[in-house]
Amino acid sequence: MRTELKVFSKLFSDKKVDLSTISELELFTKGAEADFEVFDNVLNDWVIKYIDLQKEVNGILNLADIAANSNFDLATAMGKFQENAESLGINPFRFDEFANATVTIGSYENNIDDLNDTLSVLKTMKQL
Repeated sequence: MRTELKVFSKLFSDKKVDLSTISELELFTKGAEADFEVFDNVLNDWVIKYIDLQKEVNGILNLADIAANSNFDLATAMGKFQENAESLGINPFRFDEFANATVTIGSYENNIDDLNDTLSVLKTMKQL
């Protein structure tokens, strides 16, 4: 304790202590605390949104798999129907259901490149 008193008394006697630096410290401390609090709150809100977006992305990827499987099933059924119809000498396009199925498959195939591009972007999303 005696040593501390000597150091402080020497400090005050030899040098002037600028007390304005203490008020600056206090001001900058409050500013830094407030800025960090704002940053931390915004970051926490962003993390919540990002996690929600990840859930949405996972749902979209799941729907893409379901759609691909449905189109595969449709194409398989169309192939069987076409084979059966042609074996009976019937043009499968005489049936509206076959024609509609062809349009559905065609639409999917025409858009698959764009869909896959978008899905590729979704798959690059890093998980938190």
